[in-house]
Amino acid sequence: MKPVKYSLVVLFFCCSTAAFSQTAQVMWGDEFKLKIRDADLHVAWADNTGTYFIEEHLVLTSYFIIGSTSRESAGLVKLDKGLNELYRKNFDKELRKKRYQDILFSKKKMYLLASDYDKGTRTISFFAMELNKANAEAQGDWKEISVFKLDTKRDDLKFKCTLTEDSTKFRVVTAMDGEKDTRYTVQEFTESFAPVFSRVDIVHEIEPEKIDLEDILPIPNGNILFVARQMDYEEGKKEKKRNLVFQNYNLRLYNSKGTFIKEVNPEVEGRWLVNSKSVVLKNGDIGLAAFYSNTKKAREINGLMMMRINSADGAVISHSNQEISASMFTNEYEEDDEEDEDETRAEKAERKRFEKLSKDEDGISRSYKIRALTPTLDGGMAFVAEKFYTYTVRQYNQSTRTWSTYIYYISEDLIISKFDESGKITWIKLLPKRQQEQISSGSMISPSDYFVSRFQFPHWGGVSVFSIPGKNTFSILMNDNPKNEDVTRAGQKAKAMLNPKKSHAFLLNVDLASGEIKRKFLFNNQDGTPAMLRHGVLMGNIFYMVGKRMGTLGILSKPRIAVGKLTFK
Repeated sequence: MKPVKYSLVVLFFCCSTAAFSQTAQVMWGDEFKLKIRDADLHVAWADNTGTYFIEEHLVLTSYFIIGSTSRESAGLVKLDKGLNELYRKNFDKELRKKRYQDILFSKKKMYLLASDYDKGTRTISFFAMELNKANAEAQGDWKEISVFKLDTKRDDLKFKCTLTEDSTKFRVVTAMDGEKDTRYTVQEFTESFAPVFSRVDIVHEIEPEKIDLEDILPIPNGNILFVARQMDYEEGKKEKKRNLVFQNYNLRLYNSKGTFIKEVNPEVEGRWLVNSKSVVLKNGDIGLAAFYSNTKKAREINGLMMMRINSADGAVISHSNQEISASMFTNEYEEDDEEDEDETRAEKAERKRFEKLSKDEDGISRSYKIRALTPTLDGGMAFVAEKFYTYTVRQYNQSTRTWSTYIYYISEDLIISKFDESGKITWIKLLPKRQQEQISSGSMISPSDYFVSRFQFPHWGGVSVFSIPGKNTFSILMNDNPKNEDVTRAGQKAKAMLNPKKSHAFLLNVDLASGEIKRKFLFNNQDGTPAMLRHGVLMGNIFYMVGKRMGTLGILSKPRIAVGKLTFK
């Protein structure tokens, strides 16, 4: 069957003080196959000439007697405004003898980034090659942008290059783990990769395994805030076994020359922080929101904390905390006695298993992760948190006498809340949902951190949260069970989404002044390629997304891909 291009118009509700509606147009391009079976495609950039997508995959480099080594390579796909393919460029030739790092965009330029390791001098060099946006061909030779000396062969260097907040410069951040410390560098370059300032070197004198970097916040005044989770060893249940356990959050403020200013350890007396998120506020100060538990190893969240930090000297401007409990919002899941004729036996078994588990849980689970934190028009802050966890199942096949391992990614309810300027909770809401994905363990990739932000799973679960410029709202995009089209508040019954091909895409808008939530149907994933909304990107007033449909042979076949966009008018 030939794939069809289609578009439709839906109503998009932007709820501010006076509610009003505007239209949004959803458009999908034709399906196409990725060249490489295990490649991953994600939105990279968009301008008035089209949209750019990066296709990343592994390339075999050398063989050994009992194995082989591989490196990551990439290609670039460009589509026009009508989502028709303009070109597809593979960079295996350009990346020969180099290690792919990224493809970077600015308003005027496009670069291929790579690295090279010299065994003789134990140095890692990073390079940029300018590409022509019109055809992705090289505009010259490789340009060296930075060199790092490794003390030992075991030193691990991580690299990340991003566009600055004003879209006029590139920011390069590296981290190198030593035996007893981690050394960071921060650099900024113009669009032509000319240095803006000398490299800033920062040393964290904490053993690398005891620090987990979550974020680096460059501040308009030139200072830099490092946000990390600090760990420490504790005795395990078994004799002589020690486990690395989270202790507290560690915030360190440095000036533009790398000089240490102050360390801030956000805490609630007698409580333990579980999860946090930081944001730079409009006046340049730093806002932080966090969940906390009453006991160190509790499985529940007992409260919310909000903190404001002066970005010039690290002084705490305000600090508040409030207890929360399940009594603030109740929630039920559909037991679903009615039969769904499209539901498979496996889907039904998993649904029944979850219904039993959901009854056993009491309180607010500590599995909630703060996904988004934003300042509000009245000087407060609002956040969206999602309950997310994974578990692993092993199954034995008697016919083949083999074991199979499957990983389940579970994305559940959303907690949405707003603080006023003093840190008091204005309102708090719970949106019932449950999305589940199952993959084989062979597809598992490393967990994400600051330096690994593009992680593959879940594909279709989770949410995409953003704010339309000038609107005091959260917009939330997600795939959900079609029978949940009226679910917008706690206490309503929600069905689980077990199969993305049977799901609908929904848009939810949250009025940050009142907390009112409105839901609107966007499109049916059964009509085309199921959209991976969590991986989408908002650029201006257009949300770009990728749809992915596995072939008939599952992971053994090349997936079919389609690109779509949602235009807000």
